[in-house]
Amino acid sequence: MKENSYSFPVAPASFLVHELVPSLAIPQIWLVDEDGVVRMEFVGFGEAGDSWETQVLEALEKLLKKTTA
Repeated sequence: MKENSYSFPVAPASFLVHELVPSLAIPQIWLVDEDGVVRMEFVGFGEAGDSWETQVLEALEKLLKKTTA
């Protein structure tokens, strides 16, 4: 903290982060229902390339249809 002149609080809990989220990537998107259940997870851009946004939106629409049916 001192060496890098951090002015914000840091909790050294990498073990906890890795337990909760074993594979960190950017972007990492979770679609969570109203009960807090993770219904879909997208990690990284994967093979989607530029269409990852479209794939996430399509997945969200699909999940919304299931919950309103």
